Amino acid sequence: MIPALAQSIRRAQRIAVAMEAKRFSAFGRERTYYYRIGWSLRDAGFVASLGVCAGAALYLGWHLPYFSARDVRYHII
Repeated sequence: MIPALAQSIRRAQRIAVAMEAKRFSAFGRERTYYYRIGWSLRDAGFVASLGVCAGAALYLGWHLPYFSARDVRYHII
């Protein structure tokens, strides 16, 4: 447990030094790089397909369940 903690602290120190070297801590100045990530039509299609899949899963789960989850109090043999 202690070696893992020590390694995490060393890694955090290395990341902090790297961030300072890339001027992440300099206020008011431009950074060395900054990637602006936007949405494309492909991203919107992917999100829409996830929505369709989630909707289909919910619909099929309600209408065609694996197991019948009825109230057992009213189940007469």
